Amino acid sequence: MQQRLIRSLVILLTAVPLFVSAQTDVNDDQDTRHKLTKKADAFYDAKEYSLAVEVYDKAYSKEKDRSQKARIAYNTAECYRYVGDYKRAEGNYKKASKLGFGALADLGAADMLQAQGEYEDAIAAYEVYRTLVPDDPRIEIGINSCRQAATWVVQGSLFSVDNIRALNSKQADYAVAFAGRRGQEDMTLIVSSMREDAKGKREDGWMGERFSDLFITEGMEPKRKGRPSRNAEPDPNKEVTWTDLESLSDVINTKDHEGVVTFDSRMRTMYFTKCVQVKNMQMGCAIYSSRKMGQDWAEAEPVAMALDSGASVGHPALSPNDEILYFSGEMPGGKGGKDLYMTTYNRRKRMWDTPINLDINTRGDELYPFAHGDGYLYFSSNGRVGMGGLDVYRVRVDEEGRPTGEVENMQSPINSEADDIALRWTPGDNTLKGYVISNRKGTRGGYDIWEVNEWQKEYEVLGTVTSTKDGSPIEGVQVEVSDKDGVLLTLTSDAQGRFQVPKGEMMEGVKYKINLTRKRYLNAIGDVSTEGLVLADYTRNNQEREFIKQFNLNLTMDPIEIPIVLPNVFFDLAKADLRDASKVALDTVYNILQRNPNITIGLRSHTDYRDTDARNLELSQKRADSCVAYLIKRGIPADRLTARGMGESEPFVIPNDYSGLGSDLFAAGTTLTEAFIKSQKSSSQEIANQLNRRTDFLVLSDDYEPAVAENSVDGESTSQGTADAPIGETVELGPSDRSIGIIARKYKMSVVQLRQLNGGLSGARPMPGMIMKVTWGGDYTEFDAEHHQIKRGDTLKGIAEAYGISQRDLKDWNDIRNDRDLIVGSYLKIK
Repeated sequence: MQQRLIRSLVILLTAVPLFVSAQTDVNDDQDTRHKLTKKADAFYDAKEYSLAVEVYDKAYSKEKDRSQKARIAYNTAECYRYVGDYKRAEGNYKKASKLGFGALADLGAADMLQAQGEYEDAIAAYEVYRTLVPDDPRIEIGINSCRQAATWVVQGSLFSVDNIRALNSKQADYAVAFAGRRGQEDMTLIVSSMREDAKGKREDGWMGERFSDLFITEGMEPKRKGRPSRNAEPDPNKEVTWTDLESLSDVINTKDHEGVVTFDSRMRTMYFTKCVQVKNMQMGCAIYSSRKMGQDWAEAEPVAMALDSGASVGHPALSPNDEILYFSGEMPGGKGGKDLYMTTYNRRKRMWDTPINLDINTRGDELYPFAHGDGYLYFSSNGRVGMGGLDVYRVRVDEEGRPTGEVENMQSPINSEADDIALRWTPGDNTLKGYVISNRKGTRGGYDIWEVNEWQKEYEVLGTVTSTKDGSPIEGVQVEVSDKDGVLLTLTSDAQGRFQVPKGEMMEGVKYKINLTRKRYLNAIGDVSTEGLVLADYTRNNQEREFIKQFNLNLTMDPIEIPIVLPNVFFDLAKADLRDASKVALDTVYNILQRNPNITIGLRSHTDYRDTDARNLELSQKRADSCVAYLIKRGIPADRLTARGMGESEPFVIPNDYSGLGSDLFAAGTTLTEAFIKSQKSSSQEIANQLNRRTDFLVLSDDYEPAVAENSVDGESTSQGTADAPIGETVELGPSDRSIGIIARKYKMSVVQLRQLNGGLSGARPMPGMIMKVTWGGDYTEFDAEHHQIKRGDTLKGIAEAYGISQRDLKDWNDIRNDRDLIVGSYLKIK
C-alpha cells in the first residue's frame, strides 16, 4: 500500500521520536555529501518533509555521484508521498529507478499509480517489481487491490459523498466529532483542523501547515413542520447551513497539536489527542481528557492508562456505552506500524486498564477507530486490500467490544484511490448520514470533510391484468400485495388493466404475493421478490438519492364462463387410473380452488371420436370421477366438485392467440370435429385427436360459502383485548418508517391489525411527523377523548369549530402553522 509510514500529524497525530535512523546509507568517515544534501537529509530524518523536498531539489544539481542522485530522487519521492502529492512522487520514484536506486523505487512507482486510480498501469508496474523481488507479499496485495478497486468503482454502493465546502479551509481539516445536545448531536460539530486560525503559530515541518486545533461550528436548518420528536431519526436530506468555525476553547487549544476528539454519551467529558513539541525534539502524542465546566472546559489532563514508556498514542474513540476506549498507537509488541488498541475503565483504580492489541491489525497502519451504535467498529488502514492509500473498513464487535467476523472494505465512493480516513456516522444505530475525511480529487485543502449519505433502495411494481379469453385489459381488479405477515396494501386496476405498487411500500429481502380478484374471473396470483438483488439490478435516481428496482408484471385472469384446459392429464389406453404426471396437473386445480373458495366446478373429461359413443362416454366419466376423487382426497369438499364425462360430444375449438400443440396447423376458431380431422393428413389427424383427448373444468357457480372462523380477518383474530388491556402507546413516524408493512413489523402486528387500530388509514400514507397508534389490544380511551384523527379534506377551521376550540389553541397544542401541516391519518390534540 502507499503509506508504510503515516503521512503526518494531519493523518495520525501520534508522533514518533524525532531522531530515527535515516535512509542516508552514508559512511560518516567517508561522507562526501554536498552540504545541501546533508541539510535536506536532516530535515528528512526529522520527518519535516515539506522542508526536505525544497532542499533536495537544490541539492540534486549539486551532487555529482550517481548513487547520491538516485538516493535524493528516492527520498524526494518519499517526501511527496508523505505530503500527498502522488503525481510528483511517481515521477521521482521512476527517476530513482532509472538512476539505479533499486527495486523499492519500482514498488513506490506502482503504489503511486494505484494512489492516482491508474489501476491497469499499477498492475503492470507491480508485475515489473515481481521480476525483481518475486516473493514480496505486497505484490499480491497491490494487484488484488487494483482489481478489486476497479470493480468497486464500476459497481458503486448505496452511499454518496459530497464535499462540504462551508466547513473546509485551504489547509488540512482532518477529523469531525458530534457535540450537539442529545437527539441533535449532528447539529454541532467539532472539527480538527490546521487552518490559519489555529492557535499554534508554528508550521508543522511535515506538511508545511500550522499546528492543529479544535474548532466548533453550529448547524442551522429550516424549521420542521409538525411537532418535534425526541426520537426522530436523522434526516439525511435536511438542508443545513453552518456557522463560521471558531476555536473550541482557549483552555483546550494551545501552541501544540490538538485533534481527533471523542465525547462521552452525556457530552460532559471529552477525550482528544495532544502532541507536545519541544525545540529539537518531539515528545510524542498522548490522549488527554477534559470535563465541561459551565460553558467552557476544564484544564486538560493526560488520561491515566497503563502504557509502556515511550508509547505514542492518539485517535481516541469511546464506545456508545462509554465503557470501552479504542485508540491507535505505536507500542512495543505491535504488529506493524500503528495498531488499534482497546481498554476498559477500572473504576476501583480510577484508570483505564492495560490496552489490548486488536487482532484486526496488519503490518501496515490502522488508524481513526470509531465505535458506532450499529455494532461495528470503523477504522482506516493501509495494510489491507483497498482502493489506494488509506481506506475505511469496518468489523462487527461482540458484547465485550472485541472485533468478531470478517473485516469489510467500505468500497467506493466512501473510499477512493487517495486517503480516506476518520469516517463518523451520526449517533444512533444507522448509517443514513455521516462524514469522512479525504484528499481525493475535488479536495480544497490538504484534507477535506466530505458528507456521506446512504441512499435508499426503493421498489416499484407496474402491472397489467388481461383476460386469457381475448387478451383484453380487465378493469376493477382488486390487487392485494402481501408478505408473510399479511396484506400490505390493496389496489384497483384502471380501465387499461394497469395498477402500480408505489415506492416506499416494499422492503429489501422479502418475497411478496400479488393476489388478483374480480367478479366473474378466477382469482390469480403473481410473485415479486426483492431477495438476492445486486446493485446492478437497480436504476440510480440522482435527484432523490435512491436506487430503484422496477418490476413489470403482465398478469392474466381466466373468465369463469370458459372452460380451463388442464395440460398433461394423461391416462393409459382405455383406463381411468391417474398417472403421477396427471396428479401434478390436478394440483393446479387444487391451488385454483384454494385461491377461489367461493366457486364450484365441473371437472370434465373428453375423448376423441374413435370407439363408440357409449364406450367413450363411459370411459370419460370414469376418468372424471378419478380426478374428482383425487381432489377430494387432497381436502377439497365434495360439494364443490362435479365429475362430468363428456365423451366425444364437445370437440376442441382452437382459441385466439393459441400457442400450444398444433398452433402451426390449425387456425384460431377451428373446431376439431370428426369430419374436419378426417380431412387432414395422418400426422395432423393424430395431433387433432390428442387435442380432443383433454381434461378441463368449468366454473358452475361463484357463490359457494365456505365456513369462516368467527371474529377473524384473513384468518387473524380481530379482538382488541380484554378489560385488562395496557395503555395504548403512540409514536411519531421518522424517515425510515416508509410503509405500513415496515411499521407493522416494527411493532409486531399484521398490516390488517395496524390499519384497524388506526381507523383503517383510508387515503393515508406514512410520512415523517405522522402520529400513529402502535399497541395492538391497547386502551386508547383517554387518547381518543383528547385527539382527532385527521381525514382527507379536514381544515384547521373545520376541526376547531367541530370541537368548539379556537384555531390558535389548535395550532399551539400541535405546533403547526396551517392546513398544509395536516397529515391524513395522523392525530391532533384537541384538549
